[in-house]
Amino acid sequence: MKKIEKNDPCPCGSGKSYVECCSQNNVVNFSAEPYNDELIEIIYQLHEFALENFNDELQKFYDHYWNEYYLDDLADTNLELIAGYSITWAIFNERIYQEKTIFDIFYRQQVKRMKYTRTKKVFKSWAHAKGSIYLVTSLNEQEGLVTIRNIATGKTYNYRPQKEQNIKVGHYLLGITIPLVNNEVEFFPASMQMQKSSLDSILLMLDGPNFNENNINDNFIEMIIEILSESEETMLDWENPLYEKIANTFLDEMNRKNYDFSLIEQGLLFWNLYSTENSPIIKNPTIYVATLEYFILDSFSTGERKTQKEVAQEYGVSPHSISYINQKFIEKAEEIYANIVEPSTDD
Repeated sequence: MKKIEKNDPCPCGSGKSYVECCSQNNVVNFSAEPYNDELIEIIYQLHEFALENFNDELQKFYDHYWNEYYLDDLADTNLELIAGYSITWAIFNERIYQEKTIFDIFYRQQVKRMKYTRTKKVFKSWAHAKGSIYLVTSLNEQEGLVTIRNIATGKTYNYRPQKEQNIKVGHYLLGITIPLVNNEVEFFPASMQMQKSSLDSILLMLDGPNFNENNINDNFIEMIIEILSESEETMLDWENPLYEKIANTFLDEMNRKNYDFSLIEQGLLFWNLYSTENSPIIKNPTIYVATLEYFILDSFSTGERKTQKEVAQEYGVSPHSISYINQKFIEKAEEIYANIVEPSTDD
């Protein structure tokens, strides 16, 4: 367990630094795990409580967005995400009954049953839970912790993502954070990763540089809808499932190696165009993934470059195969460029 430094946030959840709080009482370092386990369990209990007791009110809240933003055309998985975020946001922000939120009502019932004083303090702070945007500033793979910074307040927190989320430094996360002990937070129902382009369009929605914590929270559901709608508009069509498999493998590999998304996007768009117009016969998909990585880095990267031999060794294919397919990629790229520079003059 990491040693608590004197200027770290006090793990008791008071909001003070450790040196100003529990260190003065000679409180020793402790494991936050049992406290956070209790709090995470309560998150799920709160969700169940809301659905069991206020389902009709929550449905009306969701229907408002359904009707206003014409969500009928979105994929079912995206509709489920919007419903999940809408319910969670409403639990903490909508005054459902006698000017009280669902959380206010749940808190009165639940706080008496809680085991630990520390968790009671943190639990009370949930009343201020908001949707916001966070920048990933550092990773601690040994402890499974990600440090995130709220772009509106500048405050930093620790977050334990699931391994399959593949979060990298520089990524942006959108979500509703629930405070835990030891300056940790939990995203509920989940965090949504954003690309820089999505962030820029959202900041325009929030009046550019004049955004703050409150107007991010007030527009939270609209931001979720905007991102999911945009993701569906930019989805690529593939003529062959094998072409899509190559694209997905390329995406996973480039993300794993922490390449900039702009490079990944150029690679996906180029492969979509190339495979659509050339309909290549694929015998070994790995060769195409390897060649696509080499081609994109060689053509567009301003940083790291690799030789064909280096890429071939990474993927377990021959440099000759990469060279052969890369030449076809170059020919297609030159054709695209020629069409842009010298557009057809035919009527």
